[in-house]
Amino acid sequence: MLIGHSGCAHLGYFPRNPRTVTIDGNTLPIREHDGHVAHRLIVDGMIAAGVGLALDGGDLFHTPSPTVATLDVAMAHDRLLRDAGIDTFYNTGNHDAAVVARRLTPTALMGAADGNCVCTGVATGRGPAEGRYEILEFADVAYHVVSHQGLSITSRESDPFEIAPVSGKTNILVSHGAFEADNRIYGAAEPHGDEYPIPTEWAEPMDLMVLSHFHQMGRVEWAGGCPVWWTGSSLRRGFADPQNDRGWLLVDTDGATPTVTEHPIWQRPQHELDTVNADGMSPTEVVAAIQDNLMNVVWEDDESLELTGHGGPIVRQQVWGLDQAGRQYLDAHRKVLDDYAEGAAEWILRMESRQSQTSGVDAAMQTAVRALETPLARFDHMADQLGIGIDADVRAPAMVGARATLATGTEGKQ
Repeated sequence: MLIGHSGCAHLGYFPRNPRTVTIDGNTLPIREHDGHVAHRLIVDGMIAAGVGLALDGGDLFHTPSPTVATLDVAMAHDRLLRDAGIDTFYNTGNHDAAVVARRLTPTALMGAADGNCVCTGVATGRGPAEGRYEILEFADVAYHVVSHQGLSITSRESDPFEIAPVSGKTNILVSHGAFEADNRIYGAAEPHGDEYPIPTEWAEPMDLMVLSHFHQMGRVEWAGGCPVWWTGSSLRRGFADPQNDRGWLLVDTDGATPTVTEHPIWQRPQHELDTVNADGMSPTEVVAAIQDNLMNVVWEDDESLELTGHGGPIVRQQVWGLDQAGRQYLDAHRKVLDDYAEGAAEWILRMESRQSQTSGVDAAMQTAVRALETPLARFDHMADQLGIGIDADVRAPAMVGARATLATGTEGKQ
């Protein structure tokens, strides 16, 4: 059986102050349109590959209340898959799940009559724990789908369930959360403080785990015997997401063990320009340095133009160490810089004051922190930098308490 896995489409996403494009008379943010195009490329790829089943791992939508236009795009793509004879199934993620279990979510509209979604507010009648952990059985494959709500520690403590394989079938677990053995995305937490980890012991009885939530497609390197893969995302949400391939995974269960193949898709080019350190520079020199950086950008990408109607890249310029006069000067000349970057699909000018920089929040520090392996190590590094200048009699007890709290929540889950 050939199965297509994707996740984290984030349909409806666009940044602040978006630039727009007009498609068939409709004007919408360029980056929102990019998301539609990327998801369509995944759908077309699955159809071309001849999959019999398409599973979405969650966060199909960027919010639990997408616009009607966004819903139309998602439902049109679902119809394309179904018209090609492909069964579709949707899990919920942290972005498109209702805060309260069994509340209706937008994912419920994706063929709800067929009961092909989990924890959307639509009853499915499936067990072992309807809406949280449901098993889909096919001829030779059993899919164990744990929803975002199913990962809730509070929910599992009050109403526990056990992950158990189906005898005689290839058992594959699908979920949307933070895999405990992968420190790159440990500790995904909701604003209300409830964590949603995927326990490593769930992998033990499985033949394969295909997870969503981390936006980097690929296999997880860990000590367990069960292969664990991230679907990644279909769209890179600016510079917050890692730089890597986007796309979908093709799972083949016809052999003795399931195999997974990555299928990358198009991405709009992104350029992080050399950071301008304004310390010791005059305001005019800062503007000139930014202009020099912008002069070196390739402003047209043929593939992006063909697919989306706009060929511009995503461009970010960071400026550190500005004093008040420098910031005011840069604000006054913003229009000049915007004109230089008029070919960008998204143009970000990020300015940090000298006070922010000397407090320890600079690019070099962020790079150093990301290189550290554990939350405690990252905390210690940040505290050392940010605590400079704080009286020792204040800093010492505060550090002891904060570090003890962090250790309690993370030390046993490294």
